[in-house]
Amino acid sequence: MYGGPKQTIVLEFDSKLIGAVYDRFGEKVAMMPSGGDRVVATVDVQLSPTFWGWLFQFGRQMRVISPETVVKE
Repeated sequence: MYGGPKQTIVLEFDSKLIGAVYDRFGEKVAMMPSGGDRVVATVDVQLSPTFWGWLFQFGRQMRVISPETVVKE
């Protein structure tokens, strides 16, 4: 996404957002079930206002779970 440092992060999200993750990161993103109706994916991003805006639009349906420095941010 645009500007900011590159970082590999792990996202956890509702399975209904799989399409949104594919749209943003491409269909080659590996996803794994996380329990219940949740999925995890490891993606490379640039930590920028654009990324945070994209993430926050999903509210509690998506969150960063790793690395801890990005979770805290």
